[in-house]
Parts: sequence; structure tokens; C-alpha cells
Amino acid sequence: MEFQNYTAIEQRLFQWLPAYQQQGKKAYKPGLKRIQALCEALHHPEKAFKGILITGTNGKGSVAFLLSKALQHLGFKTGLYTSPHLYHVGERIRIQDIPIAPETIAYFLKRYHQPIERIQPSFFEVMVAMAFWYFAECSVDWAVVEVGLGGRLDSTNVLPAYLSLLTRVAYDHQNLLGETLWAIAKEKVAIMKEKRPFLVGAFQPELHPLYWKVAQQKQAPLFYAQTILDLQPLKQTLEGSYYHGNLQGNPFSFFTSLIAPYQRENLRTVFAAMHLLSFPPEAFIEAFRYVASPYFVGRFQIWQKHPLVIADIAHNEEGIQTVLKTLNKIHGGALRVLWSCVKDKPWHQWIKYFPKDTLFYIASIPLIRSSTAEEIAAVLQRYQRPYYRFDTIEAAYEQMIKDLKEDEVGLITGSSFHISALYRYLLSKGSVPEGLVLSKKCLCLRTS
Repeated sequence: MEFQNYTAIEQRLFQWLPAYQQQGKKAYKPGLKRIQALCEALHHPEKAFKGILITGTNGKGSVAFLLSKALQHLGFKTGLYTSPHLYHVGERIRIQDIPIAPETIAYFLKRYHQPIERIQPSFFEVMVAMAFWYFAECSVDWAVVEVGLGGRLDSTNVLPAYLSLLTRVAYDHQNLLGETLWAIAKEKVAIMKEKRPFLVGAFQPELHPLYWKVAQQKQAPLFYAQTILDLQPLKQTLEGSYYHGNLQGNPFSFFTSLIAPYQRENLRTVFAAMHLLSFPPEAFIEAFRYVASPYFVGRFQIWQKHPLVIADIAHNEEGIQTVLKTLNKIHGGALRVLWSCVKDKPWHQWIKYFPKDTLFYIASIPLIRSSTAEEIAAVLQRYQRPYYRFDTIEAAYEQMIKDLKEDEVGLITGSSFHISALYRYLLSKGSVPEGLVLSKKCLCLRTS
């Protein structure tokens, strides 16, 4: 099995293994039996390093990335596993924010081809096993691991995490996780480990009895980020945000290039997690001054300043509402939205949150799970929202940029998949935003 690059690897993997990212529910393989069998075939690499496991509905990707930044700043060799990928499959598995090399992926798939064929795992399960193996082979000090979906049955849950985190819980993936907030939270809180600390990033009073009950059953210390420290915004601009914090009587202040007000909750969660790991804010605070990575795309990110264009991968009801509230705070101009979404989410219910004069730019993206332009148009007509329809998402983007007036805002949102497609498009044009230029650097494990 030979590969030339990430694209060839990704194509081969998607042909070989069922992938939720591509196919949705029919490719979803819940349960831990396959990942446990894979880890056994790999001689249990998940036990070779200190792990941090993060779940939640919104914010888990940001928290994972920021935690890895903080640990790197302290000099630790830090692995990071996130999903989905936006540009290439290697970005899911990174050490010091440098992706695994295609040659190393190819080596892994060739070396462990037989157990993979025997166990018949999903694409996600193979990537998780590969991440654990790679982190162990590279002798990382810490590995920060983002849960894929839910928690209880997610393959990342075999990680014997030193610390587990839960960010804000909201409605998403109800067809797989349950129809109520309690049911969704019950799936996610199941990543809590016996007698290991469990940190909750957002206090949601209706869910506290559930968290407390599980913590009692597992004899796990339960913490809430807001009881560990207070974090208040001092000033927020399009250049960044100024915060003042107080951690148990110890005040601190800092600037970060993160501009979205919703990142306050994520930052507070990270500071609380680092406190539980016995690292004071002053030791790592500079890690957040300039937060930019080609693999951390679409978190209320400015893609153009004049006129303003924002990209955000919000893909559930709470996420969309939060993005719109944030935009309203920083810019009151008329809104043009480049919109796409997947079929297996109740996105038609989210359109009502957009102002009535919002002008939508829509197109289909080449993904089985994606809603078609026709389906999106029908919903927009029902809600009496004006729209332009295009053959490709790239054409829709170019027209929106052309149409934008200086006092208006362009918003790209609804799904990570069309932001991924546009990111690839901008890279091909050589016009990606500052700080997001894709490096050709990758880490190749010596295999001889």
C-alpha cells in the first residue's frame, strides 16, 4: 500500500473504511470493542503518555487547541488529536502543531493492515488508534484528545485520561445522542474516569445533578471552571481581546488575538484545567497572545477586514445564535451570509435567527451528507429570506466578496465542510488570511 501525499491517503482511507465525515449516520460505528481490539494489536499505546480528554457540544476544539498551546509553551512535547480535518487528513494528528507526515500514515496502514482488515473499524477509529500509536512512538509528554461525537461510545474514550473536560452542552446530533439536553449530557459525562479529576467548563444548573451523581459513582473530583477563577473582558476589538482574571485571589491580565466574546468561556476552562495540573497563569499566558494556526480555522475568524468577512464553523442551533449575537455586538451592518449545511441536522430551524434582510449565497458542496442548493433554497423561501444560488461554493464566495459594501458584513457559516472547501480554494489562489498560510512542514517518524 503506497501513497504519494495526503490526498491519495485520504481517498484510499475513505474508499476502504466507513467515514462519518463523508457518509453520516450509516457510517457511524458506536462502541469500544473495535478500538479496544486495535489498541491491543498496537500493544496499548494509549497508556504510554499523560492524556487529557475533552468533550462537549461547542468549544471543545478551541479548548483542545488552546490547552495544547499552553502545554507547548511550558516546554512539553504535546500531541493533539482533533476532528474533522479541514485541509488534509494529517492535521487530525499533530505534535507541537505539526501534522503527522503522509509517509508515516502510509507506514502505519501497511504495518497494521492485517489487524485493521480483521477488526473492520471505521475511519475515525483507525485515526484515533493511529494517533495513540504515533504519540507513543514519538514519546510525547502530554496528548490532548478531542472526542469525536458524544463520549460514552466514542473511540477516544479508551484513553485513560489524567484529566477529563466537558465544555458547554447544547442540542446537536440528537438522532444519535438523544432528544433532550440531559440525554446528550449523559453521553458526554461518561468520559469521566474513576478517581480522576473532571472539569466542567460551563455551569448549566439543570445538568449539575447528573454530573454530581456520576462523580459520586466514580469517586471522581468534580470541578467547575467558574468556581476556580473569574475571567472578565476589559476590551474587545477586531485586533483582539483584553482580559482580567482572578484565580483564587491571584489577579492577572492578558491580551489575546482571539476576538470572539464566546472564547471567554473556553479560555476560562483552559486556565482552570492548567490550574488543576498545577500550572499558574503567568507560566503560560503568553501562549495566547497570538493564536493563529492553519489547523485552527473558522473560530470567528477574520478572513477580510475591508469589508469585514468572518468565518465561523458554527453548525448547531446554539452555535449559530452565539455567532449572530457576537456579530451584532461588534458590527451592526447588514449581513450577507455564505451558507451550507449537512442534511442530518435540523438547520431549517436556525434560519429564523437571521435578520429578515440577510442576503444568503448558497450552493451545493460535493459531499453525500450535504444539503443541496435546492433544499436550502426551499427553506429560505419558506422563511422569506432573499438568496442567490450558485453552481459551486467557490463561485458563491467570489460573488459575495464582490457584492459586499464597506458598511456590510460577510459571514461564512453553517458547516465546517464548506469552510474547508473555501480554505482549500483560497490556498490554491494564494490568498489565505494572515496567519493561516499552510506550512509544508510535517513530522515523519523514523521507521527503519
